[in-house]
Amino acid sequence: MKATSKAIQQASRRAMDTSGYVVVAEGDWIVRIHKDGHKERISRIEPIKRPQSVKLD
Repeated sequence: MKATSKAIQQASRRAMDTSGYVVVAEGDWIVRIHKDGHKERISRIEPIKRPQSVKLD
């Protein structure tokens, strides 16, 4: 396991202990995961609109 992954997991556990939930992105949604495992959808992630390609003469 990479040190960064381990640090993120530790920070997530500490946040869960402190506030009782963590907020993560799952698929197309921002989700609040509560200490008891209950998941609550907060908002849908909108896809980024990319600019149309420009054709030069």
